[in-house]
Amino acid sequence: MTTEREAWLHENVLAKGLVKDGLRQAKNGQFSDEPPDLNADVELTIPKGMIPDTDLRAQLIEVGLRLIAQKCGEESDWPEKYGTGFENHVFLMHTFCWCEDEDCKYCCENPSPNFLHKKSGLEVRWYKYIGRGMEIDGNMKAEEILKIIQSCLESIEGD
Repeated sequence: MTTEREAWLHENVLAKGLVKDGLRQAKNGQFSDEPPDLNADVELTIPKGMIPDTDLRAQLIEVGLRLIAQKCGEESDWPEKYGTGFENHVFLMHTFCWCEDEDCKYCCENPSPNFLHKKSGLEVRWYKYIGRGMEIDGNMKAEEILKIIQSCLESIEGD
């Protein structure tokens, strides 16, 4: 008699060719071609970085930067993804630069941040688009981050 779990495995994995050479299981570090025990406990190892950052502060900053960029950038440049070139008395933002010019302040060994909130000193750097490989300099609480985002958005309205 086939269990519901075995039927699902066959229908969703084996029948679709997701496992090509048959299932293999490890016993004491040795692989076997015997069918695995589908009711056995499974140990899962997830490499660092495989699961997205669940830090609320990083998520707030990412969403906030996308809103700010969208509000002050040109729609055709897709600012909510890449950021935009903008500066006022409250903050500055620029897109990731890969010109690799030795004199470029955005590409050099110690590049300027992609985002800087001038009053708080919050600096954010990203790779190609907001959120990717994002590095945040400044240890702030979520409430402070929300105030920074709000001040940036309000400063755009005032310009």
